[in-house]
Amino acid sequence: MHIDRKLLLVLLCAMLLLTSTQAQTPLRKIGEMDLTLLGLSATVDNPAPVVPKNTPSGIRIVFKAGTTQLSDADVARFLGGGFQVQAELSGPGIQTVTLPLSDAPQVNSPTILPIPQIPTSGDYMLSNLRIMVNGNAALDVSPKNVPLKVIEQVLVTSVTTTPLTLDEIRAKGIVLDSNSYIGFQFTLGLALQSQQISLSFPVVFDRHGVPLPQPILPPATPTIQGVPLAFTQHLSAAPHDWRRWWRRISASAIR
Repeated sequence: MHIDRKLLLVLLCAMLLLTSTQAQTPLRKIGEMDLTLLGLSATVDNPAPVVPKNTPSGIRIVFKAGTTQLSDADVARFLGGGFQVQAELSGPGIQTVTLPLSDAPQVNSPTILPIPQIPTSGDYMLSNLRIMVNGNAALDVSPKNVPLKVIEQVLVTSVTTTPLTLDEIRAKGIVLDSNSYIGFQFTLGLALQSQQISLSFPVVFDRHGVPLPQPILPPATPTIQGVPLAFTQHLSAAPHDWRRWWRRISASAIR
C-alpha cells in the first residue's frame, strides 16, 4: 500500500510537469484574413430640387457601400431583390399622395423617384423617403425629407447689344474693313430663379442689315435647257424597260 502511494505521487508529478511544458509552447499561426464590413447608405443626389410647374420630373437616389458608388444590380443584390424608391408628396393645393403614382411613367433606373407635373408653383415637401423591397421598407434615405420648389418658369431672358470696335472685331478672329460692316456684342442673360448666367457672342451685319456669314443653303434643282420637252418628260418618269423607253425618246426627238 505504501508503494502504491509513491507510484501515484510520481504519476501525479509527471502529469503536472507535462501540462506545464505544453502551456509554455508558443502557438503557431496557420493563416490570416482581413474582412472588411461595409454598410449600405442611400442619399438624395440633389437635396433641394427646383422644377418648373406643369413639368414631370424626378429625384435620384445614390447608393454607396463605404465610399464606393453602387450600380443598380449591386443594390439589388445587397437588398435581396428588386427595389423601389417611395415618398409622400404634400404641398399647396394637393392632398398628400404616395409616390410613385400608379400611372407614373417608366424610368430607366429604379434609383429615380418620378414626380408628376404640378400645376401650381410653391413650396412642396417630399417626406419619408425610403427604399422598398417586396412591399416592405428595407432602407431609409438621407435626408428623409426633401423640400421641392416649383417655379413659374425656368428662364428669364434678356439681350444686350454692344457695338464693337475694329480692334475688338479683329481680336475675335473676324477680318474685315471698318467701312463695310457693323459689329455688335450680344449678351444673352439666362436666369434660373435666383441664379443668372450670361452668354456673350459677336454678330456682324453688312451695311444693308444682313447678318454675316450667310448660312449655307442646298443647291437649287438643276434645269435642263436645249432639250425637247418630250425628252424631259420621259426623263422624269423612265420605265423599267429601258429599251422601250429609249425608242420612245428617239421617236420624240425625230419629230
